[in-house]
Amino acid sequence: MSFTLPVFLTVLSILSLYICTQILKKTKTKKQVDRDYQRLKASLKYYEELLHRSLPIPLSKTLTICLAKRIHTILLSMAELCPKDVSLKERVHVSRMELKQLSAFYSSKEQLFSVPNDSQRCVSILKRIKALKATVNRERKMGTLSVEESTEEVARLEELRLKVRIENLKYRISMEKRKGHLNSANDLAKVGLTALTDATGDYAEQQKEHFLYILEYGNSVIANSKANSREVKRDENKQTAA
Repeated sequence: MSFTLPVFLTVLSILSLYICTQILKKTKTKKQVDRDYQRLKASLKYYEELLHRSLPIPLSKTLTICLAKRIHTILLSMAELCPKDVSLKERVHVSRMELKQLSAFYSSKEQLFSVPNDSQRCVSILKRIKALKATVNRERKMGTLSVEESTEEVARLEELRLKVRIENLKYRISMEKRKGHLNSANDLAKVGLTALTDATGDYAEQQKEHFLYILEYGNSVIANSKANSREVKRDENKQTAA
């Protein structure tokens, strides 16, 4: 059976179309793989920085293992996209071992944590706590953390955030008092009281008393200073009149 020229051209056209379609599919698949890989890579960087740069912040065992699990899951997904990448396989193995070690031996160093006397470092810590809270809520939605676990973690991080903020305010107040800026110290004490408005517990009550004492002392000193200034001015006026 011989093909006529029109039939041959039709078959050739269909074959060419099929080949082009397959090439486009492969190209599209490769682009999709690249996009997925880059997305996973960005997520990996985020979680690794969140875990390791949070080291000055005391993380609970629950949150630490949650972050380590997410890192391990991301590495597994990356290894599936690039099965020939030996370095990824090694990283998957290392992360699996680290996860086992954390599960068995990790203990929080919360009792050893102290707020640094450095406002810039405190700002960095507060930003990190904010990122950790957002991550906890995200992991709850993804099912990695239970509602009870996420609620407990958010409450713990909120307590830590309050402590960092209050201790930094106390440090700034002490610096203002050393400079003789009592009005600025009083203003900061008012900020502290406002921050503690809804806070409860022994720590919160102690800090409220501390800020109230600062205000009372500051107001007393300022009032005495004004009274002395008025008295000096009266004496000067008397001398001028005489």
